[in-house]
Amino acid sequence: SMIVVPIAVNEGETVVASGTTGETLTWMLTSDGTLTISGEGAMPHYQFDYDFYEPIVPWLRYRSQVIKVVIEDGVTNVGQYAFYEHQKMQEVVIGNDVESIGQLAFSHSNHVQKLTIGSGLKSVDSMAFNGWVRLEELYISDLAAWCEIEFTDGPPCGWEGEYVDATYMYLN
Repeated sequence: SMIVVPIAVNEGETVVASGTTGETLTWMLTSDGTLTISGEGAMPHYQFDYDFYEPIVPWLRYRSQVIKVVIEDGVTNVGQYAFYEHQKMQEVVIGNDVESIGQLAFSHSNHVQKLTIGSGLKSVDSMAFNGWVRLEELYISDLAAWCEIEFTDGPPCGWEGEYVDATYMYLN
């Protein structure tokens, strides 16, 4: 017999596409442009296709529709190249269980205006946020934890080097 698992979406929204990534995670894109990664465990580190100059991610054909990325609690990392050059993306929410962000994970997604980082982040690999020039709002939940994050490209407690300055920083 088939098991049907209900997927919660906001009222009026429909699922555009969904699938699995890695061994224990799922992804879902809804009609409002929200790409949600959920489940328990790690995202894989994705490869980069140099012939077509694009990341090899399961949601690649939909990336021009992605406006917001939500990485839910339970997901423990963001894989390299995961959201590389998602040009329409304007907001990113990183859950509390994400401990690391892989290299170039959000690179060249340079229209992001709002970033929320969960309390569990410990390391950010090289050029993860390269090219972010429009970031207006950065939300963190713990200033001491923020200052302990290891940024491969620069000193902790900031966005120096490859990182950009947010106009406003908020403590949630």
